[in-house]
Amino acid sequence: MEEQELRHQLADAWRLIETRDQDQDAWLLFRDQAQHWTCLLDRFVRRPLARLGLRICGAGGGRGCHGEGPKRCLALLPLGDVVSISCGVGEGRRWSRLSSEGVSLRVLTVVPYFHPAWSYGGIPRLAYGLSRALLERGHEVSVVTTDALDRDSRLPGGRVVVDGLDVTRLPNVSNRLAYDHQLFLPRGAAKTLDEQVASADVVHLHGFWHLLNNVAVQAAERHGVKVVMTPNGTLLPLERKLWVKRLWGEVLGGPVRQSVDRWIAVSQAEVNQFARAGIPSGQVHLVYNGLDLGEFEALPPRGAFRDRHGLGQRPMLLYLGKLTPRKGVEHLVSAMAHLDGLAWDREWGESSSGIDPVLVIAGNDMGVQSALESQVVRLGISDRVHFVGLLEGEERLAVLADADLLIYPSTDEIFGLVPFEGLLCGTPAVVTDDCGCGELVSRARAGQLVRYGEPQAIARAVASLLSDAQRRRRMVARGRRFIEDHFSWPRIAIQTEAVYKAALRC
Repeated sequence: MEEQELRHQLADAWRLIETRDQDQDAWLLFRDQAQHWTCLLDRFVRRPLARLGLRICGAGGGRGCHGEGPKRCLALLPLGDVVSISCGVGEGRRWSRLSSEGVSLRVLTVVPYFHPAWSYGGIPRLAYGLSRALLERGHEVSVVTTDALDRDSRLPGGRVVVDGLDVTRLPNVSNRLAYDHQLFLPRGAAKTLDEQVASADVVHLHGFWHLLNNVAVQAAERHGVKVVMTPNGTLLPLERKLWVKRLWGEVLGGPVRQSVDRWIAVSQAEVNQFARAGIPSGQVHLVYNGLDLGEFEALPPRGAFRDRHGLGQRPMLLYLGKLTPRKGVEHLVSAMAHLDGLAWDREWGESSSGIDPVLVIAGNDMGVQSALESQVVRLGISDRVHFVGLLEGEERLAVLADADLLIYPSTDEIFGLVPFEGLLCGTPAVVTDDCGCGELVSRARAGQLVRYGEPQAIARAVASLLSDAQRRRRMVARGRRFIEDHFSWPRIAIQTEAVYKAALRC
């Protein structure tokens, strides 16, 4: 009877699979029944064959099958492995193992820098946050990255476990090439990625300008694995070595773009960027970046950063981020000079026209700090501008908590995490209006927008906000609600899962 039931279950499953695209109810029924008939397969097929040291993979003509010809096939692998289904001629479909809680995927994250390589900006933090969130939802997540840490240091290479994540760090040929020129040349990439892609359900690429992508998509093509890409603002050449990036895009970027099944944009600004790049809209999904809200629950005591750096109680403005041409920090420095003629009232005093604000510039130099320092000297504001370098961990939270305003004067910023981190620390922001960051801050009503490249507009916005403490508090309250509703990692993980499933169905 049980063998007959197995045959009936398989026949029902095939009918449901064939109608999946037309009948959503049938798909839901298939998902609910899957655990039951998978257990039957485990009892009557996998276990007997395992005793003989065998496993079955039927032949078929789809991508991901090992046979030849247009025959239908059902590849029966051990419970926990991928079920690969090819329906007629053309590409096959891949579903991961089925657990009692639903579909659990094996995700391979490919990124040139990863936890704790924070000197490389937002991408390593975002790739880590998403990987951790997916892991907590029951998925198997592996990471292939390089040993990049910062300009002068590398991470230990090899295979390690980072907060439950299986991370393989490949040694770069040159750490200085990796940092100064973003040229990552990892040894052993082909062998490692071929092995890890072969056991994955989906490959998730982070960032566009690196060779790991090329190696990964070649392996994905060989093994019939779907590819998802999150460029995070790197798809188009925007700054530094533009001719090199254009050449790269033509020679090396083309094969990667053609191999991506689904694209994730992190803001409407990036959706528009994808359209300019010719990415079909049907392949694009909008999923915001995430934030670890728990990181901001216990903040350092207010005043700790000021005390360590001798800043006193002067109004404190903050720029926090990499120092690159696109960030527009020179316009913020110019705005400091324009503040001399402006006066404002603050909540702890009356007229403060005699109090000069101090500007803290925190971030690793990517080639522009010397020019900024010269500008500061030329404007005669050296006593009001402090360069403090890259801040991490507790010190990063301390500077965000102590700032009165955070200024984000960049252009072509697809998302921008820092203003939202500032809001979680009680600090509202002034941001430019031509980027994804401005788009989201405006939607949250959690800051003031200015035009890019206008120092006087920045100065007026600073004076206006410093004169109105109640307005700043309202911005912070609205911003926190927006972040909790839209940027929590569990929410982002669920939305990313939907993108993976769309890729697996295509």
